[in-house]
This record gives sequence, C-alpha cells and structure tokens, in this order.
Amino acid sequence: MAKKKNKESKEVDVFTQSLPEGGAEFCYVSGRQLLSECVVNGVYGMRWRSGEGQVVPEFHTDLNAISPSFKIGLLREKKPVDSSYGWELENSGRLVHMPLEELRGINAEKDIIYGVKLLNRDAELRVTVYTLLNGSDFIVRWLEIENVSLGAAALTEAYPFSGPVWRQAKREEAVEGAPFEVAYSHENSWGREGDFRFDRLESSLSIGSARGKSGFGRPAVWLRNRCGNETLVLEYAWSGSWQMNITPEYEGDKVGCSVEAGMLPSTELLRLDPALPENYAIRVLSPGEKVVTPAVHMALLREPFSTIVQLTHEHIRNLVLPKLPAGVRACQIEANHRGYLCDRESDDGIRRDIDIAVSMGVETYVIDAGWYGKNERNSWPDNAGDWVPGPWLEKGIKSIAKYVHDKRMRFGLWCEIEAAGSQSSLRARHPEWVVGRCLDLSIPDCEDHCTSEICRIVEDYKIDMFRIDHNNDIGHSMSRVREEYVENTNWRYYEAFVRMMRKVKRKYPALELQNCAGGGGRLDLMTLSLFHHTEFTDWLRRPRTTRIYNGLTMALPPHILLYTFGTETRDLSTDADIETQLRAAILGRPILRGIAPSEKQLTSYLKDTIKDKLELYKSFIRPMLENCLMWHHTPFQPVMRPGKPGEETIFEFASTDGLRGMLAVFENSDVPPEKPTVIYPHFIRPNRSYSVTYDSTGDRLRLTGQEIMQNGILCRIESGFGSELILIRRDD
Repeated sequence: MAKKKNKESKEVDVFTQSLPEGGAEFCYVSGRQLLSECVVNGVYGMRWRSGEGQVVPEFHTDLNAISPSFKIGLLREKKPVDSSYGWELENSGRLVHMPLEELRGINAEKDIIYGVKLLNRDAELRVTVYTLLNGSDFIVRWLEIENVSLGAAALTEAYPFSGPVWRQAKREEAVEGAPFEVAYSHENSWGREGDFRFDRLESSLSIGSARGKSGFGRPAVWLRNRCGNETLVLEYAWSGSWQMNITPEYEGDKVGCSVEAGMLPSTELLRLDPALPENYAIRVLSPGEKVVTPAVHMALLREPFSTIVQLTHEHIRNLVLPKLPAGVRACQIEANHRGYLCDRESDDGIRRDIDIAVSMGVETYVIDAGWYGKNERNSWPDNAGDWVPGPWLEKGIKSIAKYVHDKRMRFGLWCEIEAAGSQSSLRARHPEWVVGRCLDLSIPDCEDHCTSEICRIVEDYKIDMFRIDHNNDIGHSMSRVREEYVENTNWRYYEAFVRMMRKVKRKYPALELQNCAGGGGRLDLMTLSLFHHTEFTDWLRRPRTTRIYNGLTMALPPHILLYTFGTETRDLSTDADIETQLRAAILGRPILRGIAPSEKQLTSYLKDTIKDKLELYKSFIRPMLENCLMWHHTPFQPVMRPGKPGEETIFEFASTDGLRGMLAVFENSDVPPEKPTVIYPHFIRPNRSYSVTYDSTGDRLRLTGQEIMQNGILCRIESGFGSELILIRRDD
C-alpha cells in the first residue's frame, strides 16, 4: 500500500514576510508541499520548494537569482514588450470565491485559494497569481491577466508555470550520466495514446500539441532528479494546443533544470505556418479585459513510482472529476450499438441488439454514430450537424429510448456537437461557422446553437447520458482580426466549450456526461473535469491497447476509462482469446460493442464466457475499482514496440481497506514465458492470511501474507497473447 508519511495531515497555510528593498515572500503549505515564492527586484519567482515539509534556510537562496514563476509574451502597438521584469505587489490575500469552477472538492472553511495581485506599469498589465491549497500533495496554480492600458494588448505566449525546478551542485558520485530525466507521451497520433516513458535530459526538450486540442499525448510530465530521487509531477489542465519546454543546465560544477508549461505560443504557430502575419497572437485583450489561464497541477514527490500514481489518482478523483448524478453508480456496464450494426442501423436491428445486451446484464445502452442525418446512412461524418434521426430509423430515437428504459437500462446518445459534415444542412445555413468540418465555438451564436442543440437532444430524446465526440484537428486554422491583430481563437474556443458543458451540467444534474475525442484526443484535466467517464483510445486491439491503458493509468484513475470488447474493429477476434479480451475490458468501465447479430446466433460458449466475466466484474472488481489502489509492475512500456518473447504487462489493484486485491497479467508476444512469472503483490500484509484464486482454472490456494511476501505468487500463461487474473481475498 502507499506509504502513510503523515498523509492524514491535511495542513494548509500561507506564510508571508517582508524582504529587503520592499520585497515580499509567500510560502505556500499544502500537506507536505512547501513552495516559497517572492516579489523581489521586479520579479515574481520561486525562491525554493520542498516536497517533505522542510523549510530551506534563507542563506541557501540568492534573492538576486530569482527567475520568474510565470511567463507572458506581449505585443503593444505590434511591438514586443518585455514583461519578465517590472512587477510590483499591489495586494494579496486569501480568497473566498471560486475562480475555477471545474475544480471541486474545495472546503471553503479550511482550504485556501490565495491571490497575489501584481502590477507591471511598463507592460500595462495586472496579473493575479492564484494558488489553490487543499492539503493534498498537489498545489494548483493559474493566472488572471488584465489589460490596464487604453490600447489593445496582444498576448503571444502564456505560461502559468515557469522557472527552475532544481539548482544544485554537480554530484558525479551520485549518478552516472545526465542527472535529470523526463517521462512524457512520446506519441501524439490517433491510436497511440499512453506512450508514457522516460528519456534522459541531455539537452532541451519541447513537447506539445498543435492540433487545436490537447491531442493523443497528454499535457503532463514527470520530471525526475536522479540525485535524491525527486519527481515533479506536472499536469497542465488545458484542452487546446499546448507546449512544455524542459531545459537542463549543465555548467561547470552546477546543474539545474527548468520547465515551462503553457499554451502553444504564437512564435511556434508562425514557425509551423510562415504564411501567418507577424502580428499573430494567441489572445487579444481590449482595454480593461481580463482572461484566466488554464491551471497547472504540480507535486514534488520523493516516492516510489507506484505511490506517485496513487497520489495522482487520489488528487484527480478528489479535486478534478465531477461527481456522478445522484443514484448512478460508477463503472456501469455499457453496450454500444456499433458492433454488428456499424452504418447499418435499423429499428429492428437496434432492438435485437438491446435484447442481447439485456440478457448479458448490461446497465446502460448507447446509440453511437450513425443515428442522425437527412441523407443516406453510412455517411455519419458527413451528416454531423443535423441531429435528427435518419429516415432509416422510422420509429425515431424516442421510441428506442422508451424501449431501453422499459428494459430497466439507462439510455445514452452519441453526438459530435462541434462538427458540421459536408452534407449537413447546418453547414449550408452557416458556412461562416465552419472551418474544415469543425464549428467555431468562439463565435457566440455558434456556441449558443450548440448549447441549445444539446439541451434539445437531452429533452426530446429522453437520454440519461450524453456522449460527446470530437474527430477534428483544428490547429491554427481558426483565427480572426481583433483590434489591429490577428487572433488565434483556440483560447476563446475552449472557454466556450467549458461554458457550454457547464450550462448543460447545471441544467440537467441527473445527466451523465461521457467524453470521446477520436478515442483519447482530449484526456487533459480540463476536459476530464467536465465529464464523468472517458474513452481512452479507439484502438481496440491487443497488445497495443493494454500498453495504452498501462501508460494512461499512470495518471488517470482506471474506473473512468471506457474499455471496449466486441466486433466493431475488423479482425479484433484474431488478437487474443475471448477470455483475454474480456479480462482487459473489465479493468475499466466495460463497453460491449457487438455481442452477436441476434439471440439465435449468440453461441452458448460466448454467452457463458461474457456472463462469467461480467459477474466477476460486478461481484469482485467493481466494488474496489472506483477508489482502488493501483500498482504498475511493468511501467513505462513503449506502446508501439513489438512484444518480446515472454514480455508481460502486469497490473495490481487493491481495495483501500486491504480486504481484496487482484493481479492482471497480459502476455504481449506470441511466445509465452518458459517459466512461471513470480509476482510480489504490494498490498499484502505479513500478519494476515489470504485466499488466492486463479481465474483461468479456478484453482485456489490459502497462503499467509509472510509466505506471499517471501515467495511471491506464481503465474503461468500457457498461450501467446494470453492472460490471467489472480483474485486475492483476505480471509483472516
């Protein structure tokens, strides 16, 4: 289990003191985290930080070497203005309001949102530095930027987090080679999510997304100092284009490492498209206008990787994820029509599919892409925008919803609300809203239309769950003239997106919200704060999908991830045996996409196997999954590497009370191990007794915790690309 280390102490505080020559220090305390920042010499910057509650002596810091804690690029009268320096303190204090609605789990009596208000007379900007402290090991930071001039201010970059993480003496006796390394998503393309692994930092590294969305690589890094084994976890809660710059500094007997996290700057957009004008900006502020940046979630931890995973899961569960509607349980079993009915939808076919789902014990039934449009079916991307049942569904969606509800299941409906396909009447009516096939939500009328369409869909079709999709890469193509500048609309687009989803959530508190973006194209914390569960990939095939899940659950709690079993993907059945495919699906929120064409064609073997695994899910896995502890016995596996003989991916789950746990083992090659794999579960306690059951055979052992800790648990997988679940119950 995770080390306690006084985690029960949820201390929050801010200590302030005056510094020489009018400077001021702010020491933020959250649990074990201490972050000392100061206003000195015209800079607001970090003085020191600690992840274990220890104050750094004043004589260990140099006030003349403070680097800015944020970075803002600015154009005035089309000329760059240096805003790194010249900041003076206006005022500061604890705030009682909640500037970021997407953050939840805030106790107004105990938790702190602290604002430091700064003024830069030369840049004519006011910035309020907001810091959220709630007693966890994470500190949350964002900025409010205000234009206080009489003219327009064009922002060319906005990094709410910037500056050095470590500065220290070179320690050749401690580690060999570069002392810093960074784990990040190496892949950022469809079907390759979760390729989260470390690289040594020999030189500077820039990562990000220019897709107009956070992309298939998450805006998150683990930055590790190998000298002392400290890890900075950094999550940038932003759904649009982003960039992180990580810079090691190796000079003489000193080393250091700095990082910036923010929106993709206009300089990078200009590099990607030299045809853009030089007065291009990511945001243009009129006189007196304010804008709030996305938040950065950060924790400095000297912990084993598995403990970092658990602390991150806990933080995201408690502070980011929205609560499910009253009476709706987590991890419902879901069926989706796009199995045997892909682009062949019919009233009778969908009803047959619903009947099969009911017989399997499914709890939510979802109509996915293909239900809508005024033209022929088989054109769901082109019909997007006309959210009315297609003529091939003669009885309409209301009738299907009633049929689902009569079967005592919840009903969900898919909608790509941000798109207008080439055949849609919406595109013909409002071509000025469309870029590519994407609607520009930064246009107020377009935002209002999309919001009202969601509300109409919810009310007219009596849905219990709204499933959003987003299959567009909008990049920098959305821009317009504002004042004397050309503004990229990505920032305004996602402000509108957040407003839209919050309005829907407030109006329909009983509605579940499900996220999909071509699979895992928006897995950032801002998007996840708006939705109850999320598609983590559209790539359904083993072994890649197991590795994708492996990488993503280093940060994302497994219970929100939709894991698919079925026939939507061609040749899926050739990848692994049915039991292995189902064992993978029940590690998250399982979706059955295509069980059988009809009840007559549902073979006894398939029916029994599915029902067996879903019963295991309901009785044993689901009760612990929502708040489980998780260990990755094989972390940082490259997603695209062919499986080596005997290579496995191994997960461990356990309930927080230690009464049950599970090992999930997946073989990644066609050659199984010659010898059994020995696994040492982490949640075992030496003074307890346990029953151990192998899912594949039903064999059961009774072992003491001491025996398991000494000898481990043996797991033999007999076939290539096979699997095993090992169920562990405490029975003393």
